[in-house]
Amino acid sequence: MVRTDERRPSSGVLRIVAASLIAVLLVLSVSPPAGAQDSGESPVGEIIPKPNSGEEPEESGDRGGSLQVGLLGLIAVVITGIGLHIARQAHGVREARLDRAERAAAERAAAQPTSASQADTPSKNPAR
Repeated sequence: MVRTDERRPSSGVLRIVAASLIAVLLVLSVSPPAGAQDSGESPVGEIIPKPNSGEEPEESGDRGGSLQVGLLGLIAVVITGIGLHIARQAHGVREARLDRAERAAAERAAAQPTSASQADTPSKNPAR
């Protein structure tokens, strides 16, 4: 006999397990291996290079080369495009909301009879 309603772990438990696994993997991948520890001696002033002490890029993939500048430009264009898209969507939603509010106000105004038309029409309850 095959059971079709087997118990599955809830999505919350799966999320916790996945987050824990990712955290453990990150901790293991970030920590340096035991043999890679330095002896404690660090050359003073060599960690951060002095301004204008580097080399100019020779190939397009070098630091500061044309590929990096192009990538920076591409990222700037994409972020600007995303911002414009969000702004246009927000503007459209705002316009639609205003249109709905104007139509609703016009419908309410049309549904309410004016005071002149109320005087001309007899009341629904005749006088007794």
